[in-house]
Amino acid sequence: MALNNSFRLIGTIITPFNKVKRGKYNVYEVEIEVQNGKSIQTIPLTFYAKTANPVTDYTRDLTGMQVAVGGYIQGNRYSLQDKVIHYIYMVVNELSIISKGFDDMNTGVSAQGILIPDDDLPF
Repeated sequence: MALNNSFRLIGTIITPFNKVKRGKYNVYEVEIEVQNGKSIQTIPLTFYAKTANPVTDYTRDLTGMQVAVGGYIQGNRYSLQDKVIHYIYMVVNELSIISKGFDDMNTGVSAQGILIPDDDLPF
């Protein structure tokens, strides 16, 4: 059995990009709401601030837009004052905007009402 640490999500971005320093790396974080059955979950997403080939324009506010994202799970652990801390990030390396928001000005479609088959996803 092979280990697969990738993910694909469709949801609505609910926060603007927030620049964060993680060690020697600059990253951007946003939160996405996704529906899982009858519950709605909020998940933080991480974007590495690469100078070449950025995933998106981090100065653009995507709040309220429905997106499809793909990426990988990254984790590590470190010791701090005799305590081991484990962490996991969901790192995005693909992002596609599906709808401009809850009240899409071009179509009047609610972002929650759009269903896209897996075959039509961009990744």
